[in-house]
Amino acid sequence: MTRSHPTTLLTILLTHVTLLAAGCTSLPTDEAADASPAIETEATRRPTRTQSPTSPRDEAKTIAAIDEDGAIFFPSAVTLVNDAGKEKLQRHAARIKEAPGIIVTLTGHTDDQGSRNYNLAIAEQRTLAVERLLRSYGVPARQIRRYSAGSEKVPKACRSAECRAKMRRVDLDYSTE
Repeated sequence: MTRSHPTTLLTILLTHVTLLAAGCTSLPTDEAADASPAIETEATRRPTRTQSPTSPRDEAKTIAAIDEDGAIFFPSAVTLVNDAGKEKLQRHAARIKEAPGIIVTLTGHTDDQGSRNYNLAIAEQRTLAVERLLRSYGVPARQIRRYSAGSEKVPKACRSAECRAKMRRVDLDYSTE
């Protein structure tokens, strides 16, 4: 076994530290990475936050289209179901258990705040929290499906705090086998 000279080890260590420091000074933020993708296609193009203003009527239509009884709502950055959501899920669980042929698909949504990856992750955590509660209320796993839409399906007409609050939800959609 050969022994390295201390100066050589120190030089290598300093080189690595310098390269690490140089690389860390310009790490892109999510917004910077989203703002200038290497290859932009229709599928990767992300709407900017400075889109044309929408009318309050458009937002009202968006909010009205949400099935309040079939949705569990969440505050911003929260993945735990509140007491009102738990009560609603108990009613849904009873309905699902009465009809073994029913499948419920849990679709997690978020508002348009945060990066795409963050929104997908929080939507998935919310759908998982809802699934766990349904399972704890006796719903068989075979009757539950999960899907996380994140912020991909946030309507362009949703720009107010009230509308964004309605986007942070898990929808329960029913179908039959």
